[in-house]
Amino acid sequence: MTTPAAAAPPRTWVLALWAPCRGFWVILLPSLFAAGTLFGAYYNARSGRFAACLGSAVIALPVLAVVWFAAADIRAVLIGEKPTSEKLMLSEIGMMSALFAIFIVLSAITAPAYTGLFRHSAEGSMRGGLATLRMAIVSYRTSHDGRAPESLEALVAVKALPEIPLLWMAGSKSVHAKTSSSIVVYSTAAKDTGQWAYVVSLSSPEETGAVFIDCTHTDTRGSAWTAY
Repeated sequence: MTTPAAAAPPRTWVLALWAPCRGFWVILLPSLFAAGTLFGAYYNARSGRFAACLGSAVIALPVLAVVWFAAADIRAVLIGEKPTSEKLMLSEIGMMSALFAIFIVLSAITAPAYTGLFRHSAEGSMRGGLATLRMAIVSYRTSHDGRAPESLEALVAVKALPEIPLLWMAGSKSVHAKTSSSIVVYSTAAKDTGQWAYVVSLSSPEETGAVFIDCTHTDTRGSAWTAY
């Protein structure tokens, strides 16, 4: 009985096209998703949301495992440990190229929407940080016979707050740089420093303890940041 001849290995140029096409879909894109999810887990951990942090990590780890096995599979094909039909590779190249073209078109269409979404998310985090500061000041007053703290840093010193929230994180599209610093001011008049402004007023004691974002620019709602 004649033994059928072994199929010829895929040509070099076919492998050179197939490997990056496969890698884009099963390594690069899942890796970016996992990296974003892990960044979310890190941010949640820093914010004290440990349940959300654990949930993000649980989502990311299986994706990283899939990426690991996919990379090992591509490597096995490239070094000849896993025989693969050249015809099948060419079919995959054509299919993945068509998907890539669709992906590029959809990305171009949806990019502006995602940019707006990131900005809304960043601005929402800043407004949330402002609410957190105000709640911490109320807590400080409760435990200090109604007295307001001398500064926002005093909230961290007495553990009324783990840290000063960030302003102008990525996506906020601000002229100000990312910061968590604050200044002490003597009225609610804005100076546009881009920092947290904490009011200590001798002439108007009822204003002492107020906090606002010292920025005269507007957000996506059209409201000046000092108005919050």
